[in-house]
Amino acid sequence: MTTGEVQAPGGSLWRRGRLPELWPLLHPAAGVGCRPDSLVDAPGSMTGMSAYVISEVEVLDEELADAYRTLAEASIRRYGGRYIVRGAVPEAVEGIWPSSQRVVVVEFPDADRAKEWYASPEYAEALEIRKAALERRLLLVEGVSE
Repeated sequence: MTTGEVQAPGGSLWRRGRLPELWPLLHPAAGVGCRPDSLVDAPGSMTGMSAYVISEVEVLDEELADAYRTLAEASIRRYGGRYIVRGAVPEAVEGIWPSSQRVVVVEFPDADRAKEWYASPEYAEALEIRKAALERRLLLVEGVSE
């Protein structure tokens, strides 16, 4: 998946107020997720809020990418995830976006589920294929409370 998969301002995520603030992570499985109806457990921490896996993707091998997508989708669903944006070419309102890159956004019920998915045996097979199929940056971000 690529960073180009995040929609530009004016897209459906922005209109619905669902696009979370983005920040890069040192490891794709790191991060905190939250859902608007959560309770605060401790200062600065929230539980039960949606988490988003955001990918910037450049396809290196289309056939392998198709195999990766099939395996990834099945594993995402198994862990309660759903695609919000899939393979979109964003409109660059500021800066330059490479035309070869796409954006994917997957919503999970919370960060724990997203981390479980990333570390799962179901996704491990897809990750092996991904190495040759795609070049990507993968981010995990928490949602925002309304």
